Amino acid sequence: GLVGDGVGVALVGPPGAGRRRVAHDVIRLARVAGAGRGELPDLREDLPEEVRRSTLVRLLDATPERVASAAEVIARMRRFGALAAPLALVATCTDVVRAEGLTSVTLAPLDRSQTHQLLTALHGAPVAPATVDAWLDVTAALPGRVVTLARALRPERVAHASREELFMAAATLHRARLPGDLPSDARRVAV
Repeated sequence: GLVGDGVGVALVGPPGAGRRRVAHDVIRLARVAGAGRGELPDLREDLPEEVRRSTLVRLLDATPERVASAAEVIARMRRFGALAAPLALVATCTDVVRAEGLTSVTLAPLDRSQTHQLLTALHGAPVAPATVDAWLDVTAALPGRVVTLARALRPERVAHASREELFMAAATLHRARLPGDLPSDARRVAV
């Protein structure tokens, strides 16, 4: 198959766990492997009615019900010989999905050692244990959050940021931009 023997894979975890990054990597590798066999798989955001070429269906941040439904349709299409070419699902969601032929992979937080290694790689030099503790507190050791927050800081701050500095930087990442046409009285309340 395009992504193993089953109907596909669901990458599960909380926001910031790196689900999307892993999904993009899985898709890229599946497409490279397909191209190596002579056919670059199509990439779709929904299930096709008809499959004439190898196809990957990408469902990012989908509900478990939507992922399960898509997996069941693919399994049924395979079972009844309704596929002229391989069809596979790559999905991300926050909850484990149970469906025939679907592999659920839970992305877990990093342990202390892995967080230290990631911070060292991002900084380019060893990071003090107290700094690792601050990063663990602020990011819950979720790889996507660690990388996103590190990118928001100056590189030299990665190894020396205090817990407070990390919380402040994390808070600025989640501020939504106000629409330009927001009335002035609403803007005063929002900021």
